[in-house]
Amino acid sequence: LSPKLLTIDNFFEHPRDVASKLIHLYHDARKIGQIDSALICLTHAWRFRLFGGHNLRLICKAYEDNLEFTAKNNIYCAKYMLLDAFLVMQLTGKTIDCSSVCSSVFGSPVASLDDIGSESESFKDNRFVGNFHLCKMLICYWNGNLVEAGRELQLSYACPSLKMPRFSLIYHTFFGGLVLLALHRQMGGSNDQILKQGRDAMKGMESWVNVSMALFDNKWLLLQAEYSACIGDHDRAQMMYLASINAAKDHGYTHELALAYELWGNYCLANDNKYSNCASSSESFRQACVYYEQWGATTLAEKLMRRHNLRMHPGARKAELLEGKSKQARRRD
Repeated sequence: LSPKLLTIDNFFEHPRDVASKLIHLYHDARKIGQIDSALICLTHAWRFRLFGGHNLRLICKAYEDNLEFTAKNNIYCAKYMLLDAFLVMQLTGKTIDCSSVCSSVFGSPVASLDDIGSESESFKDNRFVGNFHLCKMLICYWNGNLVEAGRELQLSYACPSLKMPRFSLIYHTFFGGLVLLALHRQMGGSNDQILKQGRDAMKGMESWVNVSMALFDNKWLLLQAEYSACIGDHDRAQMMYLASINAAKDHGYTHELALAYELWGNYCLANDNKYSNCASSSESFRQACVYYEQWGATTLAEKLMRRHNLRMHPGARKAELLEGKSKQARRRD
């Protein structure tokens, strides 16, 4: 299977395409008894689906169905699958019964991402530690804990694996840039070093966007929007927020569409809607909730509703199909 794996571009291909190829290789490996190879393909396939915006409820079911078998046959894969499972539990509010698997993998009970972090220090696996800090940063950022997200980002810089051209580098750069730019605003715009680091993340994304518009376009536009908001370029900020929303729709990224609506709502609210030329901040937050729900991130939707005292319109939770589920996106599905 090694030659087939080498044909997969796991950096510039759309994550749905990569996941689909890996699932095919998983089934091929199972047929010929290559269990280790099969589980490596399966673990990476679901990780691509997770970060690519696949429905979190289906991902939960996949982990429930495969964790025990994976732990019995490949501890290395089980570690990564558990790390992603705890990330999914944080996003969805669902519980995956993995206590016995955790004991066999880590040698002690593990009940949270923090527990995994404590255990990860005993592993001589820089790549795993880097991915732990990435997952922790994502959760802190989505929960609005920017200081803690910034701390996890700084810890992740010590992990060389996150500087390699792998899929995790994309999300480390994207969310790292968002964390830095949000921290700059939270500090009153007084830290030029943080602003520069955020701009560097935006420039890094810009260098990739010409190679794969489908993968990087909406991310680059959202980083531009946040950077423009930081420097007070309100005309450009508005244009970039709306462009990122449209790009996420076009490419079928439900999770990043929800995030773009949330950040657009934050921008409108911070500026008393005076620069907004579209819906109110409340309407933007409602749209974010709709798409978080569609993704399966019920916890994020509920927190956003509580934070902004929102009431969903009747039937709003039944979100319309993404405009990005067009001919090309449907072919991938």
